[in-house]
Amino acid sequence: MSSIAVGISLPEIIALISAELSTQDLNSCVQVSRSWHEAFIPYLYHQVSYSYKRYAKPVSRTHSSSQEKQQQQQERLQPQHHGCSYEGFRKHGRHIRILHVTAIEFPELDVFGPDCQRLTALHLHPINQPKGEPLPQWNLQLQALIARNPKIQTLELHSVHRKPCEGIFFDLNILRVLPELKRLTLMDSFAVNNDAFDEILACGPQLQELNYQISLLMPRTTVRDENGTSKKKEKEHGSVVIANTTNDCSPMMWTKLTSLTVSDQVASRATELIERCPNLKTLYMRLWNDDNTEAILRQLLWHRSMGYPSRLEHLRLYRLLKNGSLLVDLLQVCNESSRLKTFWIDSCVASHKVMTELLKFHAESLEKVVLMFPLHEGKKSGTGSGSKGRRSSVQDLLVLCPRLRHLEVGLSDKVYMEDLVQSPWVCRDIEHLELQINGRGMMADRQEEGEEDEEEALSSSSSSSSSDGDLPFGPCFGEESLTAQTAVDLDVNIELQRQLWQQIGALTLLRKLHIHADMNVDKGTSTLSVTHGGLEALCKLHRLVELKVSRGKHILTDSDREILLQRMPNVRIIHPR
Repeated sequence: MSSIAVGISLPEIIALISAELSTQDLNSCVQVSRSWHEAFIPYLYHQVSYSYKRYAKPVSRTHSSSQEKQQQQQERLQPQHHGCSYEGFRKHGRHIRILHVTAIEFPELDVFGPDCQRLTALHLHPINQPKGEPLPQWNLQLQALIARNPKIQTLELHSVHRKPCEGIFFDLNILRVLPELKRLTLMDSFAVNNDAFDEILACGPQLQELNYQISLLMPRTTVRDENGTSKKKEKEHGSVVIANTTNDCSPMMWTKLTSLTVSDQVASRATELIERCPNLKTLYMRLWNDDNTEAILRQLLWHRSMGYPSRLEHLRLYRLLKNGSLLVDLLQVCNESSRLKTFWIDSCVASHKVMTELLKFHAESLEKVVLMFPLHEGKKSGTGSGSKGRRSSVQDLLVLCPRLRHLEVGLSDKVYMEDLVQSPWVCRDIEHLELQINGRGMMADRQEEGEEDEEEALSSSSSSSSSDGDLPFGPCFGEESLTAQTAVDLDVNIELQRQLWQQIGALTLLRKLHIHADMNVDKGTSTLSVTHGGLEALCKLHRLVELKVSRGKHILTDSDREILLQRMPNVRIIHPR
């Protein structure tokens, strides 16, 4: 059994098989390996997912002796290691390259042993805060583990709980011992000292990706004395200090960094990062105040004047802008040397001009577009020119973007069916589509015009009746005309629904479909319903895994839901009752 006829040893065969296995199968692999005397365990420990649970077994409430209770208490305090055994880490820690640590509480990092010295990636994701006293010992263990692995290229420190643990301050000075670090992720849940931002700036020139989402740092200013040396001034209690961006000399450029994610309450730190990153391909930015947002965009435009052409491909701006003119300039600059693939914006600056420039320069390359407008924006615009321009922009995304795979439009931005069916969609590869679809476009305009005409007729009739004594038209005439117009509108709406469902049914690669309806319309008369051609269209989407109709039960009735589940049992339907 040690080898087979072709001369390949069993451990080599198992190594080839284990290379294709996911981390979820690691536990079963370890169990199987014991029957072959752990011949191929080193290969399995190349990428390890480790979970830890301190309190695995609750103490029994039944009557038992003190000795049994003591034994239960000891078992309860024993750490439970899932995926691989404690002894396995101790014995084979030297083989681990990629380590994912997902812990219910902060784990005992010494479990990996002193031989764990070949890590290239460390992802640490505790879930809960440690109970009781702080764990300074854990902080020392983490720093010791990182210090033993100077070849780490990917470091991700992220805890799921929202607030950082009090008393645990991770000292980012440890980053200085990682000369090969390329990807750094640091989240708010890890409490760091106020020098953390300076440590990030120190290791920035070697980074390729930086995910910086720390909003709890004290803001500081960088000032220079007469000798040109920098001094830090931190935030005073109750006062906010904005960083001084007028430096005497330009900072060192981080030419290797191509991906930057920033979430910060202090815009000056984001500005300082942007200033150093001229070769960004991915920029995701979320700021909590917009004091320096204009400076941030000007920094992106300034890079071109310094001889760094734009390389942006993925742009996500959340709560960033007050004025969209600079965004239009940025879209034009991106067109000179690159093409946007992702455009994600949550701001009222997504005006008709911005969308027009986006489609003018980047329609052929766009793959993901998310337009999350403020909820009050649609109410303010109504059916005016801004709303109509925005409607046509959404329709143009489906008509002019052949590579579009993900389109998501905010709930405040109504998309009218007659706009969507004007031209055939070219985005046949789309996988995620989310729209608020409304069928009241032309009919609403006609209704508003009719109401205005009716008001004029009533005013003129009232004036004529006062002069001539004639009575206005009786109620019978108004009811008949209203009924006839409603029937015509209903027929037009049903035909629009059938055409739209045909468009959706042609998207054979669609995996997620989210349809929102206007809650202010009558049931089934002015919105999209599955009843009118929807079932046939949805059954053509063989790759569909999620159907969400979260605004209006009349889009998908209970009977249609049952029929759809019978025909497509693998689809997850999110349909609030």
